Amino acid sequence: MDIGRQRVKYNFRLEPDYCYKLQMIAYHEGSGIWKMRVKIDSEEIGEIMFNAYEPETLVTVISPSLYADSTINLTSEAINGNYASVGPVYIYRYENGQRSSKSGPPSGPMVYEVHSSQDSAIIIYSNPFQNLLKVDTRSLKNISIRAAIYDVSGRFIKKLYEGKASNNSVIKWDCTDRNGRMVSPGVYFLTIEKIGSGDRLTNKVIMVR
Repeated sequence: MDIGRQRVKYNFRLEPDYCYKLQMIAYHEGSGIWKMRVKIDSEEIGEIMFNAYEPETLVTVISPSLYADSTINLTSEAINGNYASVGPVYIYRYENGQRSSKSGPPSGPMVYEVHSSQDSAIIIYSNPFQNLLKVDTRSLKNISIRAAIYDVSGRFIKKLYEGKASNNSVIKWDCTDRNGRMVSPGVYFLTIEKIGSGDRLTNKVIMVR
């Protein structure tokens, strides 16, 4: 969950050749009903009212005109309540020509699961996954990062990457451990650490056969 005094901002890279649906979950553990305004770039796409301990979801199709330049800025602004408070954000990608209703369940050939830490976001696709996990870290451009996989007991499995993220930073895991052996299907944890700052983002990933 990401919290900001007045707002929470994300920057995502989207490919113009696809269609996208946004699903954002708002949640807080304070008191009373909070309200947030949600924008993509300068366009308001909706408001969310959410009570304490009761997640509320906003779902909308993203207009292609908003990502014609391959980038969107998603902002959640507090209208009332102590903070802007955002839980998971998911962006579902569809092939052109597929229909995606605002209220229908997510579908399509690929699902992006987006996780954010402050103003940086990574995109995991797909999750659950088979054979190959991909992690898009382009929003962390020029930041030194370390990516690793751990099992559910916290045991280190494999270091995936260490160095500066760039415009082409897509990290891959081929389901092997540090000795090149295939691991068993199940739940694992992907960690992305910003070297130097100590900031760390941990994501649950599920490998299936």
